[in-house]
Amino acid sequence: MNAGAAVWREPLRPADDLWLIAHEERDWRCRLHPRALGLGLAGGLLGELVLGGRVAIGADDVVRVADVGPPHDAFAHVVLAYLRSERALDVRTWLKFFAEDKATSLVVERLQLAGLVEAVEVSRLRRHASRVLWPTDRTAAGWRPTRLQHVILGDLPHLSRTWADITVAGLVQAVGLLPVVLWEQHTTGDLWLRRYIAEEAPPDLQRLCTAVQTLVGDAVLSSHP
Repeated sequence: MNAGAAVWREPLRPADDLWLIAHEERDWRCRLHPRALGLGLAGGLLGELVLGGRVAIGADDVVRVADVGPPHDAFAHVVLAYLRSERALDVRTWLKFFAEDKATSLVVERLQLAGLVEAVEVSRLRRHASRVLWPTDRTAAGWRPTRLQHVILGDLPHLSRTWADITVAGLVQAVGLLPVVLWEQHTTGDLWLRRYIAEEAPPDLQRLCTAVQTLVGDAVLSSHP
């Protein structure tokens, strides 16, 4: 197995997984408005810190640093450094802050350094060549939405659900991508996921997904006259 294939066998971090799911398999154009993508990725980065026990989101929706030790991932360390540099702020404020280019830039750079995506030149009809991001393994990348579908529906016994998976699923739901993942099984999967997050997920993750969904909804409304 070559190194390029090996990186795809490692578990993906929530924000990285969300970026891949948010892009079309055929031409890797983003399915989301940049603002919605940024909010989803910001939620993914904060979710990684929640899952790692580094930050907590209280009942007042304020994000507080729970562990000042450096995370194993250097990019999560950057996010944690921002959180530590300011007074305690609510989760929506932080989501909006990171959604302003920071989250997307951090996730794309991490994907590139991990060998998951690369910049390639693409020539389109009657246009000059431009550099776009493509997965280094299109088959493996294209499997991510299908894998999440199976995780949500629970129809592949060997795919055990992790909280990282549930975080990705909750964020996919929050940014409006769940119909793309579940297709005709959207209604069943959506109801199960909402109930599971409400009854089983840690309160921090519940609050995070709710905040992302609210901000994405506000962004959609504000984009219409």
